[in-house]
Amino acid sequence: MERRRAVSEDPLVIQSDKTPLRLVRSCALLTTTVIVGFPFFAWYGIQNHGIWGLVAASISGIVCWLGALIALILAGVSQGTSTAIRDTMLGSLVRTVMPFGVGLVTQWSSPLLANANIFGMIVVYYLLTLTAETVLAVRFLSVQPNESKTA
Repeated sequence: MERRRAVSEDPLVIQSDKTPLRLVRSCALLTTTVIVGFPFFAWYGIQNHGIWGLVAASISGIVCWLGALIALILAGVSQGTSTAIRDTMLGSLVRTVMPFGVGLVTQWSSPLLANANIFGMIVVYYLLTLTAETVLAVRFLSVQPNESKTA
């Protein structure tokens, strides 16, 4: 006996058994993007600010990656639900406030990290993760003709 998801009466709701796998794959690609970009940030940080530059590069990468990952997961988990728009906007809020909040707090509270240009690194890392997360979310959330089912 074959198990299938219930077909929704709403033709805009996407029903796919591949959704969890696609979400995991998108999260892995986002993580790969951050890992590939990290050596450039680390090199810049070490060359210009020593060990504190490396610390700033690490903090900025982790914070921006985490914010983008949360946004991507919220968009993917809520796909096809009545809260999809709200959850996507919440993800955008988290993706934006988290890195810049950490950047502002560290800029004010840690002179060593402020001198290591942590806020500048967060801005550039934010743009990298924003681009990657947006491309992956659009790919992930786009409706594929063979995956949508209508009543």
